[in-house]
Amino acid sequence: MLMRKHSESLAALAATLKLELETVMDQKEISWHQKACSQWISQGDRSTKFFYTLVIARRRANRISALQRDDGGWFSNANELMQLATTFYRDMFTSST
Repeated sequence: MLMRKHSESLAALAATLKLELETVMDQKEISWHQKACSQWISQGDRSTKFFYTLVIARRRANRISALQRDDGGWFSNANELMQLATTFYRDMFTSST
Protein backbone atom coordinates (compact mmCIF):
# COMPACT_ATOMS: atom_id res chain seq x y z
CA MET A 1 0.00 0.00 0.00
CA LEU A 2 2.88 2.34 0.78
CA MET A 3 4.46 1.53 -2.59
CA ARG A 4 1.19 2.31 -4.34
CA LYS A 5 0.92 5.75 -2.73
CA HIS A 6 4.57 6.33 -3.56
CA SER A 7 3.99 5.37 -7.22
CA GLU A 8 0.92 7.57 -7.45
CA SER A 9 2.75 10.53 -5.97
CA LEU A 10 5.65 10.00 -8.39
CA ALA A 11 3.23 9.82 -11.31
CA ALA A 12 1.55 13.03 -10.16
CA LEU A 13 4.93 14.71 -9.74
CA ALA A 14 5.99 13.55 -13.21
CA ALA A 15 2.79 14.95 -14.73
CA THR A 16 3.28 18.26 -12.91
CA LEU A 17 6.90 18.49 -14.03
CA LYS A 18 5.96 17.65 -17.61
CA LEU A 19 3.35 20.41 -17.62
CA GLU A 20 5.84 22.85 -16.11
CA LEU A 21 8.46 21.90 -18.73
CA GLU A 22 5.96 22.46 -21.55
CA THR A 23 5.09 25.86 -20.09
CA VAL A 24 8.75 26.85 -19.86
CA MET A 25 9.41 25.64 -23.41
CA ASP A 26 6.43 27.65 -24.69
CA GLN A 27 7.73 30.73 -22.87
CA LYS A 28 11.17 30.19 -24.36
CA GLU A 29 9.70 29.90 -27.86
CA ILE A 30 7.72 33.11 -27.34
CA SER A 31 10.87 34.84 -26.08
CA TRP A 32 12.84 33.80 -29.18
CA HIS A 33 10.00 34.92 -31.43
CA GLN A 34 9.87 38.32 -29.73
CA LYS A 35 13.64 38.64 -29.96
CA ALA A 36 13.54 37.84 -33.68
CA CYS A 37 10.78 40.42 -34.22
CA SER A 38 12.68 43.11 -32.34
CA GLN A 39 15.80 42.25 -34.31
CA TRP A 40 13.78 42.51 -37.52
CA ILE A 41 12.55 45.95 -36.51
CA SER A 42 15.96 47.24 -35.44
CA GLN A 43 18.07 45.70 -38.21
CA GLY A 44 15.58 45.17 -40.98
CA ASP A 45 15.44 48.83 -41.93
CA ARG A 46 19.20 49.22 -42.01
CA SER A 47 20.20 46.01 -43.72
CA THR A 48 18.50 44.96 -46.92
CA LYS A 49 20.59 41.76 -46.94
CA PHE A 50 19.13 40.88 -43.54
CA PHE A 51 15.61 41.67 -44.76
CA TYR A 52 15.88 39.62 -47.95
CA THR A 53 17.49 36.68 -46.13
CA LEU A 54 14.52 36.53 -43.76
CA VAL A 55 12.05 36.83 -46.65
CA ILE A 56 13.73 33.99 -48.54
CA ALA A 57 13.76 31.81 -45.40
CA ARG A 58 10.06 32.51 -44.86
CA ARG A 59 9.26 31.64 -48.48
CA ARG A 60 11.10 28.33 -48.17
CA ALA A 61 9.29 27.49 -44.93
CA ASN A 62 5.88 28.33 -46.43
CA ARG A 63 6.45 26.56 -49.77
CA ILE A 64 4.31 23.50 -50.41
CA SER A 65 6.57 20.98 -52.11
CA ALA A 66 4.24 17.95 -52.04
CA LEU A 67 0.64 17.00 -51.24
CA GLN A 68 -0.76 13.58 -50.45
CA ARG A 69 -3.47 12.19 -52.70
CA ASP A 70 -6.55 10.38 -51.41
CA ASP A 71 -5.02 7.02 -52.41
CA GLY A 72 -1.88 7.68 -50.34
CA GLY A 73 0.39 8.68 -53.21
CA TRP A 74 2.13 12.02 -53.41
CA PHE A 75 1.97 14.91 -55.86
CA SER A 76 5.31 16.71 -56.09
CA ASN A 77 5.30 18.13 -59.62
CA ALA A 78 4.51 21.86 -59.69
CA ASN A 79 1.88 21.43 -62.42
CA GLU A 80 0.21 18.57 -60.53
CA LEU A 81 0.16 20.65 -57.33
CA MET A 82 -1.38 23.60 -59.15
CA GLN A 83 -4.02 21.38 -60.77
CA LEU A 84 -4.83 19.66 -57.46
CA ALA A 85 -5.21 22.99 -55.62
CA THR A 86 -7.34 24.46 -58.40
CA THR A 87 -9.61 21.42 -58.50
CA PHE A 88 -9.91 21.28 -54.71
CA TYR A 89 -10.99 24.91 -54.33
CA ARG A 90 -13.19 24.89 -57.43
CA ASP A 91 -15.04 21.82 -56.10
CA MET A 92 -15.25 23.31 -52.61
CA PHE A 93 -16.82 26.55 -53.81
CA THR A 94 -19.12 25.02 -56.43
CA SER A 95 -20.47 22.10 -54.40
CA SER A 96 -23.99 22.50 -53.10
CA THR A 97 -24.45 22.31 -49.35
